[in-house]
Amino acid sequence: MIDHFYQALQERIKAIRNAQYRIVIEPHHLNPDSLGVLLISEIIDAKRRHPNLRVQILLDYWGSHNFSPELALMMKGLGIEIKYFNYPAIYQFWQLNLRTHRKIFVTDDQVFIGGFNLSENFFGLNSEINFLDREISLTGFFADQADEAVQKLWNSVCSCNPEQVLNWDISWMPWSWKLQDNGYLRRRDAEKIYQRILNFKSEGLDHEMKSSRPEKFQVETNKIELHFDQMPVPGKILNWTKSDHCAEVFLELLENAQKKVDLESLYFLPTPRLQAVLLKKLSQGVKMNVLTNGVDSMDKESGEILSLSLKYFDELFRQNMKFWGIKGRSWPNRKKSQARRDSCFATHAKSYVFDNDTYIGSLNVDPRSFETNLESAVLIRNERALAAAVRRSLRYRQRRFALPMTPWAQLVHPGALVGRWTSVKTLKYLALSGLRKIIEPYY
Repeated sequence: MIDHFYQALQERIKAIRNAQYRIVIEPHHLNPDSLGVLLISEIIDAKRRHPNLRVQILLDYWGSHNFSPELALMMKGLGIEIKYFNYPAIYQFWQLNLRTHRKIFVTDDQVFIGGFNLSENFFGLNSEINFLDREISLTGFFADQADEAVQKLWNSVCSCNPEQVLNWDISWMPWSWKLQDNGYLRRRDAEKIYQRILNFKSEGLDHEMKSSRPEKFQVETNKIELHFDQMPVPGKILNWTKSDHCAEVFLELLENAQKKVDLESLYFLPTPRLQAVLLKKLSQGVKMNVLTNGVDSMDKESGEILSLSLKYFDELFRQNMKFWGIKGRSWPNRKKSQARRDSCFATHAKSYVFDNDTYIGSLNVDPRSFETNLESAVLIRNERALAAAVRRSLRYRQRRFALPMTPWAQLVHPGALVGRWTSVKTLKYLALSGLRKIIEPYY
């Protein structure tokens, strides 16, 4: 189990340097910032050491919009194959919501599955906000299972090469001249990033990071299950339903929980079905503990969106469900120095413990993850030591970064009031949510 960004970065660099025959990556987004440049330069060095090394990177088109197709085409010349998942035609608006939110990182016989995206604020390298996350690293035939799941999307008609994106005819579109100018700017920026990658020197970076090692567990293979959302028929986007649904596994584990449930998620916006199951288990005496972000722990727009989830808390509060929110700048009765020090963190983990069953992956507790996105997760059944370790990590984050959330504190909180009533961005979010309800029947 890896629950620290320095651990995650060190393990990835070590895995890339040891790779001999495959590196297969499917992040929700890969940014060409300092972290992206570091990883790609390491992959290029590995490719030079082993010319037969297979390198495939499958990016979600919207999630990785900063990684331009011009840059992806340049990477192809260095032996790195890059594809985009679901580059939608502008006249097929119903496809816009179909996104791959999976986080899969495979090198030879090792696979990392969890919540880490590939950008600097997921690895402690950002000066404004850094995310707390968690993932599971597995070895052996599980790497083959993960590779097979990526190949299914890679070979589907929903994935396209950079050339297909660049060859898209935009001359018929309004403001096509502006889009062409943007293409010129992307090419210029791609050339700059390309030179940064080629000239990147990583000496000394390992010494700057704190030395830390992930917790290791010996687990029987029959206790481990990998779950990957897949489209059942490649190429059919209309009226699609996800198979091996990660959300269904989550609901099954919740239904079977008898004593204690611990949840850590970026968002907490339960669907009506999940809300009903939560209330049912609470009425049966199951103890539940939730760690999520407070309305001030992230950027302004995300904080306002999070404030919309407060309406779900009221009935759960009455059933004695415990909520903890990552604290931010505006929480009352906080010393300025401590608020400044802690406000640069937010949780991005998707970690769930149901009694002694541990479920870690990319699945958020929100409608997009439960109903729309393609997700990935690792389920480890009846492993008491791992479940206890995840709970210890969660308790530490509660003590170090979070405050208990109460109905009173949330109702009077300035950020919550702004997010509910006065923000233009929140109104925009509500409008998009309404549009989504109109679009959904066309899936």
